[in-house]
Amino acid sequence: MSFINKLEGCRINKVLAVHDYYQLYFDTDAVLTIYNPFIISQRVSSSASVNIDILSGSIVKFIEVVEHDCITFTFDGDLQLSIKIDYESFVGPEALELNIPNEQIMVWN
Repeated sequence: MSFINKLEGCRINKVLAVHDYYQLYFDTDAVLTIYNPFIISQRVSSSASVNIDILSGSIVKFIEVVEHDCITFTFDGDLQLSIKIDYESFVGPEALELNIPNEQIMVWN
């Protein structure tokens, strides 16, 4: 199990937009900061765009990591959050930062 998989089964309590990045606050006090581009979609085809705020209250069902490409979170309610982690998608020194209390901080760079 990778470090990020510790978020499986956790509920997002709050979604915060800060300048040009987003933070997801989980019920375990973990915080995922997203700097890279991402896509939120519903597994059931929909023509409407989905705002990141819709993730508030969602529970992470599972996380798939495709090394050097993307990390995809699947939530209850058939929502998916796909974060690009390929080299071309980087907009700063890091793509993501995961802070879990009493654990090391994980940075994808």
